[in-house]
Amino acid sequence: AYLDVFCSEAIDSEIALTALKKITVAGEALKITGSIREFFSKHPNIQLENHYGPTETHVATMLTMDGDPGDWPYLPPIGRPIPNLKVYILNDLGIKTPFGGVGEIYIGGAGLAAGYLNNDQLNVEKFVKNPYGVEMLYKTGDLGRWYPDGIIGFHGRVDEQVKVRGYRVELGEVENAMREHPDVVSTCVLVKETAGTQQLIGYYTSEKELPANEIKVLLQKILPQYMEPSALVQVEAIPITKNGKVDRKKLLAIEPDHETAETYVKPETPLQVAMADHWKDLLVVKNVGLTSNFFEIGGHSLLAVRLVSLIKKGMPDSHLTVMDVMKYPTIGALSNYLESDQIAEVKSPYILEFVDRGATFIIPGMPGQSDGYHDMAVRLKEQNGGVYGLQMKGFLDHEQPLTSVEDMASHNLGLIKQILPAGKINLYCHSYGGTVAYEMLSQLDLNDYSVGKLVYLDSSPHIPQGEMRPESAISLAQAIMWKYQVREQSIYKEIISLVANFSPQQWKDNIIAHMDRHINGFDPVFFGKMWDVVKTSMAIDYPMADQLAYDLQLVIPNASIGVVKEQAWEPFFEQVNVSFTGGDHFSMIRKEYCGEWIEKLQKSVTKESQKMH
Repeated sequence: AYLDVFCSEAIDSEIALTALKKITVAGEALKITGSIREFFSKHPNIQLENHYGPTETHVATMLTMDGDPGDWPYLPPIGRPIPNLKVYILNDLGIKTPFGGVGEIYIGGAGLAAGYLNNDQLNVEKFVKNPYGVEMLYKTGDLGRWYPDGIIGFHGRVDEQVKVRGYRVELGEVENAMREHPDVVSTCVLVKETAGTQQLIGYYTSEKELPANEIKVLLQKILPQYMEPSALVQVEAIPITKNGKVDRKKLLAIEPDHETAETYVKPETPLQVAMADHWKDLLVVKNVGLTSNFFEIGGHSLLAVRLVSLIKKGMPDSHLTVMDVMKYPTIGALSNYLESDQIAEVKSPYILEFVDRGATFIIPGMPGQSDGYHDMAVRLKEQNGGVYGLQMKGFLDHEQPLTSVEDMASHNLGLIKQILPAGKINLYCHSYGGTVAYEMLSQLDLNDYSVGKLVYLDSSPHIPQGEMRPESAISLAQAIMWKYQVREQSIYKEIISLVANFSPQQWKDNIIAHMDRHINGFDPVFFGKMWDVVKTSMAIDYPMADQLAYDLQLVIPNASIGVVKEQAWEPFFEQVNVSFTGGDHFSMIRKEYCGEWIEKLQKSVTKESQKMH
C-alpha cells in the first residue's frame, strides 16, 4: 500500500529521483497497481525487489522484478529461496506438492527462530519437524506453488480459503485474477449458499459499463474451472461497513442477473417453461432464458444429476442422462433434444458422445468409465472435432467384467465400428487404457482404418497383480472422489487408515460404507461394480512383445515423474516422444491442466499420417 502511495505521489510531483536506484518491498504481499506500473515504466533505471519472509524466519525468498512493468502481474511471485534457507511447499498430508500445485509454505534453515517465548502451545502448532529432514520447520500459514524455473508463486493465506464443492479456493486469488482486466478497478468475491450448494459470486467496479462476459472470458484462460465465479456482478462501489470492512450482507443481497434485455429469450413451450423453473429452483437465479447455459450460471455435475431427476419426473419415459445435459447445456438446445426423435434412439451404454462428428476416442483408465474426461473432451473437440469416450463392460446389471485385454480391445474396436465404419482415428489413452490401446492397434484392420494422433496419458505397460494392492485401493477411492468433485482431505485420510488397518478382503465394504456416509449422492452399487472391474483388470496377465509401427506421444504429469518411466513404451512403439505437464494422475485430465498439454501437442510438429504395418 505504501509503495502505491509513493508511486502516485512521485508521478504527480514529477520529481527526477536520479539518486534512487532500488526499492525493496517487504512486510506485506506486493500488489502491482496501475500507479506502480506507470512509475517503473517512467523510471527504468530504478529496480524493484520483492522480499518475502515472516518474522519467525526473516527474509526467506526474494525476486527482482524484470521485463516491461506494464506486463507485471497484479500479485507477482515471491522469488527463490535465499542461501542457507530451505523452503518446502506441502499439502495437507505433509507431502511435497508437484510443480504448479498449491500448498502451504514451510521454512527452515539458518534464519529460523528458536520459537516463541513462554508459549509452548503455539510452538507445537507452528514449529514442526521436517518430514524430509531432521531440522525443524516454521509453518507459515501462507499458500504458494513452485514454478518449473524454481520461483515460488504466492497465493494468499490458508485462513483466507473457503471450500466450494470440496475444492479449496483462495478468494483473494480469484479477486486478483478479475483485476487482470484493464478496466476493472476493484473486486470482491464472496461465497453464496444456494439450493444447498455453494457458489462463488464476483463483484467488480469499473469507470465504465463493463460486460461481465469480458471478465468471464479472461478468467476462463487463467483460472481452473472450480475457481471461476458462477456469476459476475458490476456494482457502483464495493459497500463498506462502519468498521471499514466489506459489507458482505449488502453485496450478497444483490441478485445476479444472468440475462440482459438484449440477450434474454423467453421460454415459450410448456417444456421450456418447466425447464426454466427447474433452472431457477436449482441455481437460485432469475430471468432464465433459452440461451442460458446451465454450467455458466452456477450449475455443475452434481446439480446436473438433480436436474435430470426433476426432468424425468415430468417425462418418466425419457432416457435423458447427465452427459446429455453437458452436451446440450441451454434450455433451448436441451428442450429441442428432448422433443426430437434423437433421444428415442437406442444408445450404446459403452459410448459417451461428447461431440457428434469426427473420430477422436478416449480409452479410459482401469476404472473403465469415461465420464470423468469431459473437460479433456471439450478441449480436444476444439482441435479434432468429434470426441467419444469408450467404456468397459461390467457395469450393467448381470454383466461381468471382461477377463482379457484381447476381449477389451475387441469390445472397443466394435464400438468404434459403430461410430466410424472406416477412416482415420485419434486415440487418447489414460493409464491402463494404454495397454488396451496397444492390443487395439494390434487388432486394427488397416484396410479400413489409419491412426492420426496416438497419445498416452500417465501410462505404463500393465504388470499383473494377484490381488488388490493398498495403493490401488486408495487410488480407486480417489478416482471416485474426483468423480463426485469431493476434495475433503479428512475423507481421503480415513480411507488410507481403513486400508492400513483392515485386511484386503474387508477394504471394499469398509470403503463403500465410509464413502456412503460422507459423499452426497454416492452410489455404493456403482462403486462395487467399479471395484470388481479394477480387481479383474489388475489380475490379467498380458505379455507384450511386438514393436508396433506407430509414433507414440507420452504425456507425464509432474507428480508422476520418476514413477512413470519415460522409456517404458520404447520397446513397443517405433518412436516415443515424451512431454510433461502440471498436475497429477487425475487432475491432468481436468480443465486446470489438460489445456496445457493439449496445446503443447497441437503446437508440436506431428506427422500427417502414422506409418502402417
